[in-house]
Amino acid sequence: MEPHDIAAAWLHGFALAAFRGDVAATVDTILPDGFLRDWLVFTWDIRSLEGHASISAYLVPTLVSTHLYNFKLDDRAGAAPETVLDVGVGAGFTFEMPHRRGRGYVRLFPSTCDITKEWKAMSLFLMVEDIKGHEELGPELGVYGGHTLSWAEPVGAGQNGLNIAARFKQWSIPTLVVEKNHRVGDNWLLYQPFPENWPTFSPRDKLADWMDQYAVSQDLVVWTDSEIKPTGYGDLRDRLRPIFGIDVIEQAGLVWGMDEEGETRGSYRPTGHPGLWYGADQGSTNRGSFDLKFAAPR
Repeated sequence: MEPHDIAAAWLHGFALAAFRGDVAATVDTILPDGFLRDWLVFTWDIRSLEGHASISAYLVPTLVSTHLYNFKLDDRAGAAPETVLDVGVGAGFTFEMPHRRGRGYVRLFPSTCDITKEWKAMSLFLMVEDIKGHEELGPELGVYGGHTLSWAEPVGAGQNGLNIAARFKQWSIPTLVVEKNHRVGDNWLLYQPFPENWPTFSPRDKLADWMDQYAVSQDLVVWTDSEIKPTGYGDLRDRLRPIFGIDVIEQAGLVWGMDEEGETRGSYRPTGHPGLWYGADQGSTNRGSFDLKFAAPR
């Protein structure tokens, strides 16, 4: 049989079992000591499973709810069915879920554990490629739009930061990359592989220049010489301790959040000193109930 026919027959059996939610039949398409590598398909996690017992335990609570369907062989270069390791077949394929699209790759070998010697998977890789409604944009149209004030913000312009920024850009998610060093750096980047004549051992400055060029050609927004400082609400009592002293301020309640009466913590709170209150202005709407609550003589 040709590699394409072998891969098509295996994919038909796997797709039918997965679509029906039949864990036993799905696992039976994999060799007893085979591997399943899952990237965000069955759970929002990356998992590697070895052997029927582990794979079955993983699929029992997840296979039915994942709703895999529309499996097709991938005939693109690098994914089309082909002979591997002289006796095996490797093939890429695509599939769908209700809200996602996926891609997979399988390596098949003849089973020696049964009389029929069916082709089964030694390794099976499944991954989420797209979220429906948020597909990648594809090639630029030649028009560079203005930048927006709403950002996703990877930290660091290394391999992961630049890859995330490039992927987010393809999903129309405005992205700002913040890098504390003076230049971006690292390698192995999406959409733009090294030229075929790239040296085997890259000089440091040459690689740094390539990273700069990558950020420009992918139209990424990168701020170098920048850092993200800690954000969020602090405890107002920390600022008041030098004024009132530790013994007094420790008697004061928390400022933010909800209190035991269901009121927003904040605005006027007792300091612990008789007749003395402090205020944390949260705006006129939130202050209204506190003004009424604490305005009465005390």
